[in-house]
Amino acid sequence: MEFLKYKWSIWFTILDVNQDSFITHADVEQMIKNFPIVEGLSEEDAKLACDNIEKWWTVYILKGREILTEEELIKDFEYEYTLNKNAFIDKMKNCQEEVLKILDTDKTNSISVDNYVKGFKALGHDNEELLRKSFKLYESANHSIPIKEFINVWLFFLTNDDPTKPDTVMDTIEAGLMECM
Repeated sequence: MEFLKYKWSIWFTILDVNQDSFITHADVEQMIKNFPIVEGLSEEDAKLACDNIEKWWTVYILKGREILTEEELIKDFEYEYTLNKNAFIDKMKNCQEEVLKILDTDKTNSISVDNYVKGFKALGHDNEELLRKSFKLYESANHSIPIKEFINVWLFFLTNDDPTKPDTVMDTIEAGLMECM
């Protein structure tokens, strides 16, 4: 369980858009503010994306709270995971599917290096050089990753409790290619 708690801690840091050690509506607002700008969306598409971003944060992250600490997120995840591991995995899969629907603004069912960079920039991670290097660890053919594969990689990161199994996201983080440690 300690390995999962460590990874959930990393995920918390990734989601803490304003890097104040709390997840609040301010993080949601910052992502909403960043997303249409980095994506270059039309006003109508930006409104829909912003509504979907807010819904995603409400359903999967804040869950009705005004403020979420790292400890609370880890405690919630640990409880859900130990209560019913399969239900937790399904929930995390839905979480990843929903956020990637938002990020797939060009509707290609794949994540390009540009989508990847823009998505992380919306989360407040601005080091484009590191992001581009980290994207390469996903072993993408023709410079994009099918969304289903990307979902599976992140789902594995969020739900795998065996530190001996290869984990692309952990490899990216441990290589220092993500601004979350």
